[in-house]
Amino acid sequence: MMGQTRVDKHFKRKALSGVFWTLLQKAGAQGSTLVVFIVLARILDATDFGHMAMAFVIVQFLGLFTAQGLTSSIIQKANIDEDHLHSAFWLNLAMGLLAMLVSWSTSGLLANLYGEPIVEDLINVLTITIFLASVTNVQVSILQREMDFKKVALRRLLADPIGGVVGIILAIYGWGVWALVARQLVTSLLQTLTVWTVITWRPQLRCSLAHVRDIIGYGANVLGVHILYFAGKQLDNFLIGLLMGAATLGEYNIAKRLVTLMMELIKGGIGNVTWSAFSRLQTNKAQLAEGFIQANRLVSIAVFPLFIFIGVNAEPIIATLFGAKWVTITPIAQALALLGLVEAVRSQHESLILAVGSSGHRLKLALLIAIANLVAFFAFYTFGMMWVCLGYAVLALLLFPLWVKPVLSATSLGLKRYLSTYKEAVAASFLLAATSLGVNYAIGDQWATLLTLTINGIVSLSIYSTTLYLLNPQILRSLTRRKSRNRVDS
Repeated sequence: MMGQTRVDKHFKRKALSGVFWTLLQKAGAQGSTLVVFIVLARILDATDFGHMAMAFVIVQFLGLFTAQGLTSSIIQKANIDEDHLHSAFWLNLAMGLLAMLVSWSTSGLLANLYGEPIVEDLINVLTITIFLASVTNVQVSILQREMDFKKVALRRLLADPIGGVVGIILAIYGWGVWALVARQLVTSLLQTLTVWTVITWRPQLRCSLAHVRDIIGYGANVLGVHILYFAGKQLDNFLIGLLMGAATLGEYNIAKRLVTLMMELIKGGIGNVTWSAFSRLQTNKAQLAEGFIQANRLVSIAVFPLFIFIGVNAEPIIATLFGAKWVTITPIAQALALLGLVEAVRSQHESLILAVGSSGHRLKLALLIAIANLVAFFAFYTFGMMWVCLGYAVLALLLFPLWVKPVLSATSLGLKRYLSTYKEAVAASFLLAATSLGVNYAIGDQWATLLTLTINGIVSLSIYSTTLYLLNPQILRSLTRRKSRNRVDS
């Protein structure tokens, strides 16, 4: 019993340390990305961002076939051997080379379909990133399985800022959309070099058909989920570029980037750790339930105030960050803030469903979301992008209960206890929204936008934190203790 207790404590320390390092990675990478994006948005125009989005959506889609779908079994399986790792590497590389050939052979056709000749050259160059991803995915999965998130974090903490600096310099010198391409290539190359430096594992010329079948058997559903998620979240880039043009697509991507930078910090930072942690706990339903409760409460406390504040203050945030030329995208950003809130909370449910091996169920839900988003796009795109984004958000909210049911089944949690994880965050967030609106009304246009935003943020966060403490003092105390432990473990 004492031995088991020590194992449990060691596992919790690794999980908490993983959250710390993954959040550090996300905060550092997303922070540098946000700074770079702000500078580039002030230099480049909407058409540049639109052309980049037209090309990159194609490359991203083909890159899915070398993404985590084929290596997810490395994280999920309780036991794994060397042959599985080597087989996964060569299968991943083969799929990457095939995806590159498809990309190069179809780039001209896709450029003609868009009616934008420059897209062909952009696709051809960006395709290099598919190869770079295919030779690192297995190594990253090994690190995630071992919960060595410090090394995973280094990959982006080093690469993203350098790639961003390259992009900014080229943008200043008038490279236009090619500054965005160069930034992506440099970042991908440096991430690859970093991963191969920090991990000692190397692929050997060994490939087992039995392991390949096993990898494909589990990974096919995960890959299917990723493709459907891509259709639900990125297909609109293709459709907007096709039906509404590069400038409109560029404006949409600026608004979307503001929200997704925040969403990825929460969803990716904690989601990667919880997937690994839930996978290790999948045979112990009681610990799995407790782990989910803690993770879901933590995410809710972080997500609700963040996206509500963005929604209330979207216009001054956009004007301050990107400049007055972008304030017309405010309604789009507000609708996307609601969508970001729902998706960030949903991420913990996705991690648990995947961890317990229910990838088939997750595939069905992803298919439903993709279809719903496609319907929303064609129903509302003639009215403008704000209505499309609002349609996405409302549908995500209506479909959310479908993610709750398998979580309750896998953990044996009661609905009442599940809902209790949200009560403090919801109550405190209502006060935060009222406070933020009140501060804006009281100050009006008397002070500079940045000063007003700063005061609003400080006052609103203070009200939010105080409300959390009054409702449940143990929450903030628990978070403080975990941060202290993370610093010791790191």
